[in-house]
Amino acid sequence: MKNSESGFTIPELLTVIVIIGVLISIVAIYMVITQRRTAQQSIVEILKQEIRNVYAMADSAEKNGAGYRYKYRMEFKRNDESPPTCYRIMKGESADGTTWTWSVVPPVKGTSYKIVDQVNGWIQLGTPGNTYINSYTNMNSVDSGANYGFTLVSKGSIVEKEPVVDSTIVIRSSGQPDITVTVNQYGSVTD
Repeated sequence: MKNSESGFTIPELLTVIVIIGVLISIVAIYMVITQRRTAQQSIVEILKQEIRNVYAMADSAEKNGAGYRYKYRMEFKRNDESPPTCYRIMKGESADGTTWTWSVVPPVKGTSYKIVDQVNGWIQLGTPGNTYINSYTNMNSVDSGANYGFTLVSKGSIVEKEPVVDSTIVIRSSGQPDITVTVNQYGSVTD
């Protein structure tokens, strides 16, 4: 009598298990890459929206009691500065049009990524060491010179940026190409 039992051999079962394991690994790698890319793009969009908010504040052409328009400024910290990968918004006021006093625009809870210093107004973008502000160019400093950023000011019917050259902020995320956010001399934002 002949044995008619049929089934898979152990090598066949191991082959199927290895193939399934490889496919699961590939899917997991692509999930991690997609999550990082999404986190990076999300941070870029938050930053662009905050720049547009600062532009809107400057565009309001609000004046102080002395009749001078307020200036609004965004300052940045890179991943290697403290607090890391942050920005803040400042408001400048002048009594004579030449000397400016800067104060922090308090961050609004629930609308910013993460407030790390309520008193000094620092808002963290991303996760230091993972998705972060890597560098910035064409920015100036005010007061002590420790913080670099750009200033937007209403000049009648237009808003101009100081310095009057394109400023860039580079957002880096592990394993992803850098995304550069550019603010032109009129406060327009592109990436």
